[in-house]
Amino acid sequence: MVLAACLVAGTSRGFAHDVNRLEEPGVVKNAPLHPVLVESLSAIRAERLAGLFGFVQPRKSALAFASLLQADHSSMKRFLKFSKERFVAAGVITAWEKLVMLQMVTINSGNYFPKGMERASSKLISQMSELALVGGVSAEMFRQRRMAGGRR
Repeated sequence: MVLAACLVAGTSRGFAHDVNRLEEPGVVKNAPLHPVLVESLSAIRAERLAGLFGFVQPRKSALAFASLLQADHSSMKRFLKFSKERFVAAGVITAWEKLVMLQMVTINSGNYFPKGMERASSKLISQMSELALVGGVSAEMFRQRRMAGGRR
């Protein structure tokens, strides 16, 4: 009875509660995917996960992708190879790739690892660190640099 009175009072003051509009905090439905994320998912042969990344906030997609790579070292190796080839072709990597590299270096420098995850080998960490130090540019700038053969 009291709850009904509160709901009526709330709606009369403009606080309508529409259950259909309630969403989970931090979840973005149908968020646009970063173009480099799509290319990266293809490079690690995980295109099927593109729909899953549609529920990740765009600003957190690099961390989510780095966590995915940390759980599967063969995908990590494919991504590092993909990024290295892009660096050789353009002289830079995208800012999103750089953020993924920084996240992976941070994850691997920590002392605690959850069950099921292993620290990357020193060789992989070295490759990540090298690519993390490379300049990161926007996806459009990267494409221009790549078309120009890596020249500015």
